[in-house]
Amino acid sequence: MPQATYTIGSGKTGTQYRGLDNDGKQALMCHHKGSSIPAYAEAGTIWIDDTANPIWTVNWYDGTDSISMGTINSTTNVFTPTTAALYDGSRNYAADAGSNDTYAVTLSPARTAYTTGELVLTKLNTVNTGAATMNYNAVGAKSFKRPDGNDPISGDLPAASFQLQAYDGTNLMLLGGLPPAYYTNAQTGTTYTVLTTDRNKLVTHSNGSAIAVTLPQAGAGFESGWAYFTHNLGAGAVTITPTTSTINGAATLVLNTGDGAIIFSGGTNYTAFVGKSANAAATQAEQETGSSLTAFVSPGRQQYHPSAAKAWVYFVGTGTVTINKSYNVSSVGDNGTGDYTINFTTAFSDANYCGVIGGYNTGASDGSWNAFSSATTPTASLIRMVCFNSSGSAQDQTRAYAAFYGDQ
Repeated sequence: MPQATYTIGSGKTGTQYRGLDNDGKQALMCHHKGSSIPAYAEAGTIWIDDTANPIWTVNWYDGTDSISMGTINSTTNVFTPTTAALYDGSRNYAADAGSNDTYAVTLSPARTAYTTGELVLTKLNTVNTGAATMNYNAVGAKSFKRPDGNDPISGDLPAASFQLQAYDGTNLMLLGGLPPAYYTNAQTGTTYTVLTTDRNKLVTHSNGSAIAVTLPQAGAGFESGWAYFTHNLGAGAVTITPTTSTINGAATLVLNTGDGAIIFSGGTNYTAFVGKSANAAATQAEQETGSSLTAFVSPGRQQYHPSAAKAWVYFVGTGTVTINKSYNVSSVGDNGTGDYTINFTTAFSDANYCGVIGGYNTGASDGSWNAFSSATTPTASLIRMVCFNSSGSAQDQTRAYAAFYGDQ
């Protein structure tokens, strides 16, 4: 009898004791072979079910369930392991039955506490919207954390996704299958010192005043390859000043409204790739100085460059004065023969601008020449032009031209 009672009561004769002891040893040597699990089985007991002779099933008792490990052919002595026994993860797997961000599973055997280092695989039924928790067997909810220790980001945990987690003694650490994490560090003050933890983050600045940003020296904590993103969302300029190190070879980097940059450390100094937002063309001041090598020029700002004509006109000065083509000239007044007033749509900053004029009179054989009138002092909004023939007499112009340069 391969299965036997291991408890030997008192009052047994020597022969009885020896028989019971031999039965127990035989059961142990035969791995408790029988048609059902021994009543005396303890967690860790291995027993053989010989019901389907000669194919015997090798089982392992875990204290609750009898788990098949494989079969052995008692005739050929060939052991065939059970795939499920080798790879069965049912003890550490369950499907979620909770809701968004508050997940819950029922594991079997039931958990009565969280065990540090335990791995559990769960299938989630809803997508997360941000920070999320998991509750095993209603023991108590524990927070999910990304490998970097931060909370999950919205959409990190899709519906129907499988998530492997490990309990670290405090939180459930998500071990894989997560998209890259991108975080924003929103700053609203007028000063800020970049942190080592800003690595790979977007640091935004929003303030109406100038903002001073200190970037610690490249090196320890900001070693080669360290990088972050930054974006100026405020009205004030952001001036980034590295400590000791340089940035793009200079002592500072200025980001105007809408500017963004990727800044990375080379181990000693910093390099920045700067971009403008769709609404961050060169300002009028930048155009007037004509010195920026990074700002792009929009059509509405082009005319502010010193090399550009701020106003020009081509008009017919005979009979009724008619403007054929012009830029920034609102009208041309007729003051008499060969005498015209040019009015600007947008005035110059002052009267210290430069004008170039010319013209001719069709059919005239003695030529013509033109001058700005001394009778009327030029102003920021208009200038007077007088045309003469070679004899010095005023003369209307068939074609008259004028262009003006200066500051607006």
